[in-house]
Amino acid sequence: MQKIIFIHIPKAAGTSFKAMVDKNYDKEKIFPYSDLSQFDVKDIPKYLEQYDVFMGHFNYQIFPKYAKKDMGFKMITFLRDPIERVYSEYHYYQRFTREHAEKVGDIAKIVKDCGSLESYINSAEFPAMFRNTNLQAKYYVEKILGDANYAGDVDLLNKAKIALDEMDFVGTAEMFEASTDLIEKKFSLNLGKLDKKLNSTSEAVFGSNLDITYDPDFKDMEVIEME
Repeated sequence: MQKIIFIHIPKAAGTSFKAMVDKNYDKEKIFPYSDLSQFDVKDIPKYLEQYDVFMGHFNYQIFPKYAKKDMGFKMITFLRDPIERVYSEYHYYQRFTREHAEKVGDIAKIVKDCGSLESYINSAEFPAMFRNTNLQAKYYVEKILGDANYAGDVDLLNKAKIALDEMDFVGTAEMFEASTDLIEKKFSLNLGKLDKKLNSTSEAVFGSNLDITYDPDFKDMEVIEME
């Protein structure tokens, strides 16, 4: 089976893709951690020898340092319209109970406190939150993922484009089925089909009455348009 490193952008069809991979790979060959906080990066060389599949909210720059080309890994990711992604994340956290939101942390608590989507996007906290400002571009740039003090990078877009050019496959959440069909063909896999996308939001922000526009400095939209 093809070795895979999947960079999971939050709320960009990653849970659905992961479910497809989980059904078709030996569980013992799938890396058990999905977040950088769960393991020591220094142990990655050892893990790359032990596992065939890595899927999680990983900074892209972590794995190319250690995954040599002769190891046979293919780098896969999915992108999503950035406004739709934030909208979906809002609804995801809205489903949390208050108790669960308190355990998860800041973004979940803010979403619950704000209540409506309009209150959330107009809140003082919204533009300052790491996840709401060019998150997809940040996933492909070194040393900033999860850094609450990150204040911006004039080269963010260019660095993200370079990293995406090095990916073996970049799909989109909006064309999930077509993307997975291409993955199957390109890497000779048989992932099968899902009855429905998992952990998804059925509504669309563009059907709402909210006046939401793109900021001129919205690097995530340029990343999407590049692909």
